Amino acid sequence: MKKGITAVVVVILAVVLLTTMAACRPEALAYPDLTIGAEKPTQTPTVEVNANMTPMQMMQAAMINYYQADYITSKNQGMVATTIVGGTVNQMVVAAKVRSGKAYTDATCKEYNPELQLFTDNKSHSAFAAVYEEVIIESASDVRVRAAKKGDIKSDKDEEKREYYITAKKMQDPEYISSVPKLVEDKVNDPVRLWMYDIEIDSTDAIVKAGGDTSTGVTLKDGCYEFTIDFDKDQVTKNYRDVMIYMLTQGGAKPSKLDFEGLKIKFTVWENGFLRLIDIEEKYTIQIAGIINSSITLNSRQEFGYAEVEGYKIADKLTMF
Repeated sequence: MKKGITAVVVVILAVVLLTTMAACRPEALAYPDLTIGAEKPTQTPTVEVNANMTPMQMMQAAMINYYQADYITSKNQGMVATTIVGGTVNQMVVAAKVRSGKAYTDATCKEYNPELQLFTDNKSHSAFAAVYEEVIIESASDVRVRAAKKGDIKSDKDEEKREYYITAKKMQDPEYISSVPKLVEDKVNDPVRLWMYDIEIDSTDAIVKAGGDTSTGVTLKDGCYEFTIDFDKDQVTKNYRDVMIYMLTQGGAKPSKLDFEGLKIKFTVWENGFLRLIDIEEKYTIQIAGIINSSITLNSRQEFGYAEVEGYKIADKLTMF
């Protein structure tokens, strides 16, 4: 009986804390100026694109070109707004990725390239949850993962540059994993993939929301194609739910239920077929401890580069731990 009372008290305290600290409006997200995504890539695309393509066709071509590029860098910044008990909690989301070598052996994108090298991190921070995880793939049989404890993670924002920074004062000892498939099995998420959604290069039109009210056609503007796809929330989140629950649990949220409400992505693709920008709007609801319901909206921007630049050199990343 005493144990049950303690659990109830913890839940009540959590609600009080959320009520006290969540009395703010969603923070307006202003993205920083482009850095790695500012220059048109000089690599030769595996699949060429043209203005006659449908949004789905161009997305799939751009995905193949991303996976088959010899070198990629990406930078992601976003904000998760959680509405609960009448207020909103804002959580920063920051990530980076560097990959040397093609992701897969060929354009079918089914088999990992045994020579690929990759570094990626996943960082988020708010008053209630924090994640700081890094992954290194140095070879097909040399995979390393390390993370920081919640209490060692902090965040800051450069108002002038409109940029978020999440740091950890101390990292835990790395975990050594025998292969990339074993990493995916153990950690649920696959860092080689472009995203965690159930969107593949051979996806059919079934993943597009019926009616597609907010989906758009392909337009050419300033040397880039632009288009938006409103995805069917059930078709693109079947496996993604498992990934999200794992990540939220790692961050301290421990959801008992998660339901997606929608996923809309705006694509900006260079005229030669390489991804330049992805702007994501993701909505879902979660339930914590079986009684606390919250509505969550993620807005994020990911920019892509295709050359080795300062701060995104694979040799430097592989020696981090």
